[in-house]
Amino acid sequence: MAGERGRVGAARAAETAGAEPQQLFTLTEVPRPAPNWRDRVARTAPVSGPLAIFGAATLCHVLALWPISRIQNTTVTGLLMKWDAGWYLKLAQQGYPTHLPPRAHMSSTAGFYPLYPLVVRGLIHGSPIHGAGASITVAIVTSALALVVVWQLAARLCDEGVAYRAVALTAFAPGAFVLSMGYSEGLLLLFASATLLMLLDRRWLLAGICAGLACLARPTGVAAAVACAVAAFVALREYRRDLRPLLAPVLAGIGAVTLPIYHLIHTGDALAYWKTQKYGWHESFDFGLSTLRSFAKWTTHPLRDVNILFASLAFIVLVAGIVLLVRWRPPAPVTAYALTIAVLTIGASSYASTFRFVLIGVPFTIAFARALRHMTFAIGLACSAALFTMLAITATTLYYTP
Repeated sequence: MAGERGRVGAARAAETAGAEPQQLFTLTEVPRPAPNWRDRVARTAPVSGPLAIFGAATLCHVLALWPISRIQNTTVTGLLMKWDAGWYLKLAQQGYPTHLPPRAHMSSTAGFYPLYPLVVRGLIHGSPIHGAGASITVAIVTSALALVVVWQLAARLCDEGVAYRAVALTAFAPGAFVLSMGYSEGLLLLFASATLLMLLDRRWLLAGICAGLACLARPTGVAAAVACAVAAFVALREYRRDLRPLLAPVLAGIGAVTLPIYHLIHTGDALAYWKTQKYGWHESFDFGLSTLRSFAKWTTHPLRDVNILFASLAFIVLVAGIVLLVRWRPPAPVTAYALTIAVLTIGASSYASTFRFVLIGVPFTIAFARALRHMTFAIGLACSAALFTMLAITATTLYYTP
């Protein structure tokens, strides 16, 4: 009997000799929980947040203009194409003149920079959108993208809370109503902010390309070129053998000289833009004389001229921004960009447009966003939005010159 059991046990052992060992526990993959709506919102917030804020500002602008359009028996689109917007559209449709008119009739499309009209022209020829619709579409799309980049820049320099406040202060800045008009400010804001962001990340090629495009958007785009030069200088002091930082100022410089060279070939005068501005619109760089004179007039007669009133408020905001910037001490390229914008704004003879010029000074806005918190931010944003609405309305009724 014992021998029988031994043979049976040996047989069973032989049958199971090649079998895999049994696992005491079954390992199963634990399914990951599906992301909830809060996680999805958090991931898309850097894009959706700025877009929502800009959408709210644009809606406020349109709602403010709608009763004006009823009173004037026109359309909101027509109101959004006031002032320089008409010149930009004309440049997009007809191009630059081949010669400058006499000084007595100097106003022409030669007094405007080419990048924004080129983009509008491309949209007109590449889509069913034409005329004023194309101009406003380009302005709104580029402005929306610009605020996304402003968020990224502010978050890179500070934190996400400052980034949201900076975007809100930019979208509802008093001069920000031009971001949804046929103006080039949105395009300049996009490439100037992108330049600063690329410089912070030491992406020299992209920084130079963005700065060059900023120089083709508006004359104040030269501030982006200055930032590139300062960033390259700082980088070369640290790593003298690495010449890649020079890409940024070289490409920015190419963008800065493109328009004068084009005018030299096309009209025979490299200074066509500046001559048109001086003799056509009586605007020039007078090193701050007009600013000081107009501000002095405002201190004695604060309510006599609405243009001087709003420009003087913008001058005060700019000075406060400079103080906050100095206390903040951001990286050298950011500081150089902001101070260049301040010099160009204060030195320009076109005092009435100061709020529009200050709008491009993104580092100043970020400095305000750092300083204003909780209730002070709410009060500051409310005041800015009120001025935003007032300027938008007065600009369409031709009382205020944007």
